[in-house]
Amino acid sequence: MLSETDSTSSDEDLGRELSVTFFPALFLQRRIWILDILRRENVSDVLDIGCGEGQLLSVLSVPSPWLPAPPKFLLYPNSQPEKPITSPLNLYNTSSDPIPNLHITRLVGLDISTRDLEFAAQAIAPPANAENTEDSSIDPWRYRGSKDTVRWEEMTAKLWEGGLETINEEFVGTECIVSSEV
Repeated sequence: MLSETDSTSSDEDLGRELSVTFFPALFLQRRIWILDILRRENVSDVLDIGCGEGQLLSVLSVPSPWLPAPPKFLLYPNSQPEKPITSPLNLYNTSSDPIPNLHITRLVGLDISTRDLEFAAQAIAPPANAENTEDSSIDPWRYRGSKDTVRWEEMTAKLWEGGLETINEEFVGTECIVSSEV
């Protein structure tokens, strides 16, 4: 049998909004899912429709620090090193890799917002190669005077303003089209 206090508290429960918490946040779960598929399918050409401020584009444009070392002529244009620099790991997507690496060569973003595309351009732009004359050591995995990792694999990134109602020949033959959080 229900008491008066029981019926009052259940009426309050009916009007109260339930809150749901996702861990990690739902947008991160979606991004992880997208990245997992891109890795599994070994995708190298991505079009992000509704890219917004470039959150996914920025993740895809970040170079991998475990890639093979760059050619010596790039690191030492005027001389040869005493000891050759090699990559700490060589993980270029072999069948034994538990998690394949992304090797994006072409990245395209499309959005209708000019303002958002300005942020996306900043998100995917390579860091300024700041010269640091005081630093005599060369770290082949970083831009000189910066904490940003160097991209040794070639990649093209383009941003387009507009929507899908206009045919863009640039998008023909794209390997993978992504649209999330739109």
